[in-house]
Amino acid sequence: MEDRDLAYKYMQHLNDQNEGFSNTPYLDSKGNPTVGHGLNLNSPETAQRIRMVAGIEPNDLLSGAAKITPEQSDAVRRSNFDATTDKLQNLKDANFPSAELNPAQHAALADMHYENHNLIGPQLQDKLNKNDVHGAIKEILLNSNAGDEPGEQKRRLAQAAMFGGPVDFNMAIKNMSKDERDQIRDTLDKMKNPNELNRVYQQYPVLDPTKEYAPAQASFYKIPKLFGE
Repeated sequence: MEDRDLAYKYMQHLNDQNEGFSNTPYLDSKGNPTVGHGLNLNSPETAQRIRMVAGIEPNDLLSGAAKITPEQSDAVRRSNFDATTDKLQNLKDANFPSAELNPAQHAALADMHYENHNLIGPQLQDKLNKNDVHGAIKEILLNSNAGDEPGEQKRRLAQAAMFGGPVDFNMAIKNMSKDERDQIRDTLDKMKNPNELNRVYQQYPVLDPTKEYAPAQASFYKIPKLFGE
């Protein structure tokens, strides 16, 4: 896994897109107290890094006695990323990807692994080992959200889009069955904020149900002028 610094920049973008920043704790979608750039204070590993890297006692954040700065949070996030990357590297022994990951793929998988290492399970590892990009995208989108949570589905979309890039991401979704696309949509439809749902479909128009059966726009062939006329 080369270009670790570039992969981290991709992950920063992915993380900021889904988490944003807060200098005081808030509850994430699973009820975990979270601070900074999505740092889960219930995670002993993350709490220890906040203590060691940022020099802040996690309990002081929880009590409101301390706040975390963007720079401190990013330093902790980078420490988490490096540790997660090392763990991903160790998965090579478990028949992980036979081909080298590009920085965007590295970032997407690191984000998933940091969120929950079980998300990179045997089926996804199998697709990665076979260099089956479309299969990996489908696995991320269809089989990595056991609770059918709309927030998780939104994050999987971001991870899959980063992993595959726009061409493979769109092709993978287009090649899904209607039932598979509906599985993603049904989870997204649980969003309480309709404006947020609209933003998701604007960001990923290939999933927009209103466009799935829309007739193709007519195109007219324009006869070129000959001989410079």
